[in-house]
Formats: sequence, structure tokens, C-alpha cells
Amino acid sequence: MLTGNINVEPSIGLGSRVSLQLSLQVKPFKFGIPLPTGLIHTAYHNAKLDSKDRFDWSTVEHTENATFTPSLRYWAKGTYNRGLFFGLHGVVSIYKYGLDKFDRNYSKGFLYGGGLSAGYSHELSTHWNIEAELGASVVYTQYDLLNARDVVLRKDMTRTLILPTRVSLSLVYVL
Repeated sequence: MLTGNINVEPSIGLGSRVSLQLSLQVKPFKFGIPLPTGLIHTAYHNAKLDSKDRFDWSTVEHTENATFTPSLRYWAKGTYNRGLFFGLHGVVSIYKYGLDKFDRNYSKGFLYGGGLSAGYSHELSTHWNIEAELGASVVYTQYDLLNARDVVLRKDMTRTLILPTRVSLSLVYVL
């Protein structure tokens, strides 16, 4: 919710050490978010930024998305118990992303792919856990490039990227 996304992630244990998460996140409205745009443009757009700009943050105007990321988790100490877990997940998303101080254009398209994650769950009480998880995916995206006036500049562009797709700190209720 920190980035304006509405998140729902029902989960079910499939065995003593395996669970299935069905994560859905939606952000249907335009809401600018400060991000490390210098690093993003350096990594994903091959931008030739000077060292000062490379570490700049600026507001990204378009970050709308609807994303589904199902995940299978293997729990080291048993499903939903305190300890490490490892995940294998897929990702499917429709999105709009872009418009910042380094680039006044944005992308509108879809992506799909899969990746790996790792995390830790800490039991706070009988029914409450706090979980942290980090993960990345290789994704294929097809998109159109639009300018700030919503005029299509280039159509049907494609890329394969490595993206962070599981970055979370969650308060979890366990039945």
C-alpha cells in the first residue's frame, strides 16, 4: 500500500512445507511516486547520465498497473512457521509506467514472466506473522511508447527485462 497499490494475497497450505499464494495488486489511478529514476534509466534505458544524475530521485507520474503473481513457497521449518522460505512465482501485468524528469514519455503495455524469491517469516503471536520477501523475475513486455499528451510515438515495442517483482513487508493473519 506504500506505493498506492491495493494488495490482496490469499494463501493456502498445500502440505507441511509448501504453500500457494495468489497475489493480486491493482493501482488503477494516476499517482506520482518518488523513485530512484537516475538508477532506473541507467539500468533499463542505457542512459548516459553523469554521476550526480545517476543517483537522483524524481516523481514518476504513471505507475498504474493490475498485476497477478501466483507463487509456490517452500518453508524451511514448516508452512507459515518462523523462518526462511523460498518461492517460485509467475507474473502477469498490464501497466502504464513513466513520465519523469529524465524522460517525458511513458510506456503502456503488458508483461509476463517468472522468477525466484526468498523471505523470512516471524511469528508475532498465535495468529499473526510479519513477513519480508525479496524476489526478481525475467519478464517479456510488449508496449507502446506515448508522450505526455498521450500521443503514440512508437507502437508494439518489445523487451526482455529483469525486474524486482516480489518486494514486500507484510503483516499476515494465519487461521
